[in-house]
Amino acid sequence: NQRVLCLGDIRFVDSKESILAFIRSYQDQQILACFNLSAVQQTFTVPEGWKLKPIIEHGFMQIKQQDGTLILPAYGAYFAHL
Repeated sequence: NQRVLCLGDIRFVDSKESILAFIRSYQDQQILACFNLSAVQQTFTVPEGWKLKPIIEHGFMQIKQQDGTLILPAYGAYFAHL
């Protein structure tokens, strides 16, 4: 149950045009949601200092994370607790 996704405040994160990234905040929880809106693989650079704990029960294909960069497949999504 991720009430933070339904009820939380939203703050958009700067990213490439083909990436939609935002943080939902509710009570003591924060979740990063990152979506690749394109038909090709894209990357998202995680801002310095962010500590991500991936959420894996979302039904999307798992993504790769390398040296502070998320590698999202075409039309992929990534969710993580901050």
